[in-house]
Amino acid sequence: MIRTARYLSWIVWQYLFSLAGMGALLIGFQVLITPPSEAEFAAGRIVGMAFSTALLFPTLLELSMLPAYLPLSLSMGVTRRGFFWGAQVAKLHLALGIAAIFELMQIATQLIFGSPALFYGRSLAGVCMGILVCAALGETLGFVGMRFGRWGITAMCVLIGLLAGVVGGVIGFMSVSDGNEAGVLLDSVIGLLSNTSLLGAVVLALMLVLAGVDTALCRRFTVR
Repeated sequence: MIRTARYLSWIVWQYLFSLAGMGALLIGFQVLITPPSEAEFAAGRIVGMAFSTALLFPTLLELSMLPAYLPLSLSMGVTRRGFFWGAQVAKLHLALGIAAIFELMQIATQLIFGSPALFYGRSLAGVCMGILVCAALGETLGFVGMRFGRWGITAMCVLIGLLAGVVGGVIGFMSVSDGNEAGVLLDSVIGLLSNTSLLGAVVLALMLVLAGVDTALCRRFTVR
């Protein structure tokens, strides 16, 4: 387990450093093209893009890592149980790392554009829990895809793309249709993420269910 955790965490941190660099480039690009009169809108764009990426990136990364590294690890003598628990450690590193990058981007946006921080304290903890759930969902979809072969993985990628498109379309429609509706949507999201007791219970239940599914699927996977 320790060897798998170190190996997968090393891969995860490489992606995290790349993601942090992309965030810095995004902020720098917005600084160059944004006039002072549109600073508030630029800050909103940066935080919105960072929030969307924080939820979508771990899902896609976990979905792509399993088909690549599970067969390789098993062929090198790693047990299924060792790989599973090592993957859980790497998944925790991924969630905490993305939450830290998200908060750093928020702080940078606040300092540069003078905008207030939207996610802090309890709401930031809620964001971290949401990232963890997305990573767990990506892991489960990866196991499901591997169980049904290449077509299963393709179907999972298409499903995630459709869901992301629908959510992004709804958010975009709300933001351009009426400022009041966008404000209500944002307040609802922050209120949901700030309810850490309820959100924590829901996240724990989802994590247990997804872990049970992952365990059952991991046991059925055979090295080819």
